[in-house]
Amino acid sequence: VHPLLVDILKMDGAMLDMEAARKGGAWEIRVLPMRLSLKPSSFVTSLLRVLRYNISSDRALVASTSKISITVDKEGTASYSRFSFQVGGEEGLEIIQTSGKVSRTGDLEMELEVPASALRRFVGKKHKSDVPDDLVIAIPVRGTAKQPHVDWVQLTQQIMMKLLQRTLA
Repeated sequence: VHPLLVDILKMDGAMLDMEAARKGGAWEIRVLPMRLSLKPSSFVTSLLRVLRYNISSDRALVASTSKISITVDKEGTASYSRFSFQVGGEEGLEIIQTSGKVSRTGDLEMELEVPASALRRFVGKKHKSDVPDDLVIAIPVRGTAKQPHVDWVQLTQQIMMKLLQRTLA
């Protein structure tokens, strides 16, 4: 299971809407867009708090996805093509792009792409104008689907380095 989808409390609609087909030795699965509620303690809310969103710790977070394409190989590794995960906080909506894979044992290798609008919130009002509209930070996520790990220090350094490069250019 993708770590963005681990902490689902409920989904709108009666059931998951998906298509599956066997191609060669792998399964191709397409999950149609869905709207869902996530636990307040989810990985997504942790990420949004780091990006300085005012997220309640006692309310579910409303989210929606684009279509998700998954390939499950013979060994049971699920590879996710890039999809959008849109989250709604009290201060508006944010779209995070993600792709990667989860092994049969739950080991995780993926990236989250954080857009300029979220980065502006992170750097604060003083440097908000230094963040160009096309800036995107790719965050490597490792660990397991149930316990994803992000190196937050590396993320902060990566953001500051990109901003410094833009400023000096």
